[in-house]
Amino acid sequence: MKPGVSVAKADANVNGVFKDILRDYAGPKPSEEHTKDIQKAHIQVLPAANGISFLRDQFQKPLWMLMAIVALVLLIACANIANLLLARGTARQREFAVRLALGARRARLIRQLFLESLLLAALACVLGILFASWANRFLLAVVSAGPNIIPLDVTPDTRVLAFTVGVSLLTAVLFGMLPALRSTRVELTPSLKEGRGAVAAQVPRSLGRTLIISQVAISMVLLVGAGLFLRSLVNLARVNTGFNAEGVLLFNLDSHATGYTDEAHQGSLYRQVEERLSALPGVKAAGFTQWTFTLGGWNEPAWPEGMSARPAFDITAWYDPVGPGYFAAMGLPILVGRGFGPEDTASSPRVAVINETMARRFFPGGSAIGRRFGMGEPAHSHDVEVIGVVRDAKYQSLDEESRAMAYYPYTQYIPGWGIGLYLPHLVVRYSGDPQAAASEVRRTIGEINSRLPIWSVETLKERVNNSIVFPRLVAELSAFFGGLAVFLACLGIYGSTAYAVSRRTNEIGIRMALGARQVDVLRMVMRETVALVGVGVGIGVPVALASGRWAASLLYGLKATDLATILVAVLALLAVAAFAGFLPARQAAKVDPMVALRWE
Repeated sequence: MKPGVSVAKADANVNGVFKDILRDYAGPKPSEEHTKDIQKAHIQVLPAANGISFLRDQFQKPLWMLMAIVALVLLIACANIANLLLARGTARQREFAVRLALGARRARLIRQLFLESLLLAALACVLGILFASWANRFLLAVVSAGPNIIPLDVTPDTRVLAFTVGVSLLTAVLFGMLPALRSTRVELTPSLKEGRGAVAAQVPRSLGRTLIISQVAISMVLLVGAGLFLRSLVNLARVNTGFNAEGVLLFNLDSHATGYTDEAHQGSLYRQVEERLSALPGVKAAGFTQWTFTLGGWNEPAWPEGMSARPAFDITAWYDPVGPGYFAAMGLPILVGRGFGPEDTASSPRVAVINETMARRFFPGGSAIGRRFGMGEPAHSHDVEVIGVVRDAKYQSLDEESRAMAYYPYTQYIPGWGIGLYLPHLVVRYSGDPQAAASEVRRTIGEINSRLPIWSVETLKERVNNSIVFPRLVAELSAFFGGLAVFLACLGIYGSTAYAVSRRTNEIGIRMALGARQVDVLRMVMRETVALVGVGVGIGVPVALASGRWAASLLYGLKATDLATILVAVLALLAVAAFAGFLPARQAAKVDPMVALRWE
């Protein structure tokens, strides 16, 4: 903008010009509907420094969700460390008692334990930054479409490093201070006089159990989320696209570079390319189109003949000018009627092929063949005759709702944009090696017109797979972090149970000396472990159900309250956690009573 011009003033000026242009297009006598649309029309002026707004709308919720997942995994790891530090501090209580008796102050012991925690956090921070410098490039490679990695700088900058260091310090303070305070709360006389059993009795088991339960609950939430995202990804991968994506090449061309600006010359060029390519060995069909899957579209109201007032249903339809070989190239079968042929010329009556949704919505109660419709206004409702019905397909995304679609032969299509008949995409169905087929197509187009450049070539299968790159990334990362959370929680269960068993060796020996069997000891330890896990699962499931509504918009084909996913997550977590508790329980069952009785 010019110096001194505010955003509000620029917005007003831009929209003034915009509405003047719309009034020119509408003509001297616009309809009431067009007048209302012009009044509502608005171009929003936004600072470019904030990036493209639709990208924020598309990605900010999934990224916030991934950030929340990472934070929950960090909580699990911190709870684990706090539990281990608590156990380690309890084991050192006699040492602390001796030091206190010799004149050390409790604040000095707390400072020592806190510095130990801070050192662990600092080392973890350095290792995390080193790992992030590699993992960022790996994530870019995963999310990038095709062999070329997105040219995005993801090197951790000063703000990221400051945030990482801050989180490390915060975790050291929150989860290192509490064990330090509990471990240095020592009663000197009992700790100095009594043996190991007395120290064991002082273990703050309630805090340790709370930490285990919280880890299991958080793991439950992450595991349910990972299951939902993975099942949603599977549903997307199994979507019926309507077209056959196997063995199809997509060529992106620039017909502007040929210098042709009128429909006649461009149409002649397109027909020549289609005929020459269809005659190549290994090419089954070829056809031009203005739009291909995920690369935009054009929509306007469609008015069936005989309809003068806007009905209750949505009359918006999407349009695409295509060549006669397009349907065969895309693998879109004609269900009723016929496709386009040489008889559909610029001078012949205008025709269209519509999809099943448009036939069902606009022409209910009978065949759509021979029926008429038009674009824009009711006055044009007799302009176009339906000659065929083609299968429904996906046009913008795999999770889109069914939409009404009409195809025109490009020989009859007049966009009125002043740029001629611009069809930038060529669809070629081939057999054999895709590289060889692409080379033949390039060579043939170069022979027909050397000024018709090909910008890019890709397979339709790649286009479909690339359309779910972000859902795949969310599913893979959530599955990774969910698995990591379960692993950390199981480590915590194992460490806590093993520590508790080691502190109760004398008790276990007495039980076995009084007649307890190995299976009784195993059952006793497992009962306590399973009870903790059960409480954690009982807390985690309602939390997962409550938080599922935030992920509902990212799911496809299932609800956030899907019982099958929740049940599988519960069973998986119980099985893994039970195994983690079984190992120290089995070790406890093998205790020799004579050794245990002399444990003191």
